[in-house]
Amino acid sequence: MQKIRSILKIGNSGAELCDNYGSSVGVTLELMLGTAYLLEFELRRDAAGESAVLPDYSAEELNAASCYCAFDFSCQNSDDPPLLITTGVKMQTDASGKTVFSVPLLNSATERITSVLKSRMETELFCELGGFDSSGKPVFAWQFTVTLRSRIYLGGGNESVAGDPEYYTAVQVEAIVSGLSAEIARVGNETSGLSAEIARVGNETYGLSAEIARVGNETSGLSAEIARVGNETSGLSAEIARVGNETSGLSAEIARVGNETSGLSAEIARVEAMIPEEKEVTAAALAVNDSADYFTGETVEAVLQEIGSRLDGVEDILGGI
Repeated sequence: MQKIRSILKIGNSGAELCDNYGSSVGVTLELMLGTAYLLEFELRRDAAGESAVLPDYSAEELNAASCYCAFDFSCQNSDDPPLLITTGVKMQTDASGKTVFSVPLLNSATERITSVLKSRMETELFCELGGFDSSGKPVFAWQFTVTLRSRIYLGGGNESVAGDPEYYTAVQVEAIVSGLSAEIARVGNETSGLSAEIARVGNETYGLSAEIARVGNETSGLSAEIARVGNETSGLSAEIARVGNETSGLSAEIARVGNETSGLSAEIARVEAMIPEEKEVTAAALAVNDSADYFTGETVEAVLQEIGSRLDGVEDILGGI
C-alpha cells in the first residue's frame, strides 16, 4: 500500500497540516476513494511566531493506551462516523526520535462515503485522531480536514453488468498474478543462492571427510599407545598395592610408638609434679637457727647488721699494730 507521511502541528484541541516550519500554505492531504494507505502523521508542537523548525511533540505526557482515527462529513456526533479505524492505529517514537501517529486506511469506500461521491468529484472530510487511557477515559482528540477524491474505476463492473462476487475481476486477477510473479522471481533468486551455498558446503564436506580419515589413522596409533600405557599402569597398580601393605604395617608401628609416648608423657608429668617450685627468698625473710644466742636478731639480715657493727674500729686497731 502507499505510505503518506505528513507533518501535523498540534495546538490545543485543534491540529493543522503544515510544513517543517509550521506554514500551512499549500499543504493538503488528498486521498483517493477505496485506496489502501498507511497514513503517518509526524506530530509537532505549535511554535507561533518562530521561524525555526517546529519542535517534536512528546507522546509520553498523553498516557494513551489505545488510539483511533475517525472520518466524517461534519464535527457533529449525531450518528456514527462513516469511517472509523481502531485496528492497527498507534502512536510511537520512530528511529529518529520523532513521535508518529500511524493509521492503516485499508478501504475508504464505505457505503455512506461512496453514495456521497457518486454525484461529485471530491468531498471534504473531517479527520479526528484521538486516544483513551487504560480506564477508557479520552485523553486527547485532534481535528483537521482532508480531501477525498472520487474514483473513475473501483474494480467492479459497470452498472449494466452485475459482477459475480465469487470471482475476481480481470484487473484484480492481473494484480494478483503480477504479485505472484514478483514473489516467484524473488524465491528463484534465493534458491539460486541456496544452490551455490549447498555446493560450497559439499566441497567443505568432502574436505572434512578426508580430515576425518586422517584423524582416524592417528586415532588407531593412539589406541595402541593407550594399550601400552595400560599395561604399564597395571604393573604400577601392583607396586602401589605392595607399598600400601608396607605402609599399613608402618602405620601400626607408629600407633604402637604413639601409645608408648603417651605413657612416657604421663610419667614426665608425674615427675615434674614432685619437683618443688623454685622460690626467691630475701635475707630479711630467711631465719637463722642461733641455739647459742650469739646474736640478738633472728634473720640473716639482722645477724649481718650485728656483725658489721662489731667490726667497726677493727681496721683502726689493725693499722696501729
